[in-house]
Amino acid sequence: CALDIREQLLDITAHTGGSVLLPCYCTDLQTKPEKFSWRKYDTNTKTQEEISSESGQYRNRVQLVNDHSPGNLSLLISHLTEEDGGEYWCAVKGSHIIFRLTFQEPPQSLPFVPFALVTVIFLHIIVAVVYYTSRTKGCTLENREQLLDITAHTGGSVLLPCYCTDLQTTPEKLRWKKENRNTQTWEEISSESGCTLENREQLLTITAHTGGSVLLPCYCTDLQTKPEKLKWKRPVEKKWVEIQIKSDQYRNRVQLVNDHSPGNLSLLISHLTEEDGGDYLCAVKGSHINIRLTLKGCTLENSERLLTITAPTGGSVLLPCYCTDLQTKPEDFTWKKRNRNT
Repeated sequence: CALDIREQLLDITAHTGGSVLLPCYCTDLQTKPEKFSWRKYDTNTKTQEEISSESGQYRNRVQLVNDHSPGNLSLLISHLTEEDGGEYWCAVKGSHIIFRLTFQEPPQSLPFVPFALVTVIFLHIIVAVVYYTSRTKGCTLENREQLLDITAHTGGSVLLPCYCTDLQTTPEKLRWKKENRNTQTWEEISSESGCTLENREQLLTITAHTGGSVLLPCYCTDLQTKPEKLKWKRPVEKKWVEIQIKSDQYRNRVQLVNDHSPGNLSLLISHLTEEDGGDYLCAVKGSHINIRLTLKGCTLENSERLLTITAPTGGSVLLPCYCTDLQTKPEDFTWKKRNRNT
């Protein structure tokens, strides 16, 4: 097994609490390496420690996705923590790939950390109250139209002050909203809010190789929120149709990776085929994400052209036929000869 993209450093970014796929392939996906290992660099001991699903830090959180292709050595890590960040090595005899895993801010509010490590954050919050004032008397907010700066501890509690100037006045209607800086919109806060998807209403473009694996990312902004209903869909004849995991097309090839975080709705697809390319929809109530999956397969050099080759009878001849990417293995190929009589 010779690794694809060997001897390189690949940077990968993920969310704490979510999942990540570290891609590692033999150039020939049907080749099984004699021996391979996944290791993580320990900055304290300056050594590489082998990763195992039986070890303490990674117990029940890591798995290989090589059920169908022995040369697919990719590692799936679920329920990510800050301690999972760092450098990983996928190594076979005479070849290796290095991954640097870093984390974005987790898509959830006020994550808990031990008090000894507490970090002070600054909340810049504008309080929005929608109210209807009658001709006689209504609610006028104290400090209205102002920006109040409040400091709090992660893992703790905070009181956001909001008063009518007359404390005996009841507003007809009240709403709390929080600014979503990604969409630059104000979103209503509710203690009964369901799952709101990260990167919702956006189109994410992902590229993968036929025969390999891919993780289609889909998260609730709060990873501990379980959506009432989740559907993964694909377009069929201009209609979105739900993906049936037990169908012949997907049987034993797809799985959700939400064992530890109910708000992690990501879909893992293994043993990719050309038919898997296209658009996908991750949908929950009132929110969805569009993902476009592009697959790199075999495109023939000089395709659709007629090549004229001359050779002597009784001798040998080489008929050249190549994929434009020599490291790409076609799913299937045939040689045919035209019968001029039929």
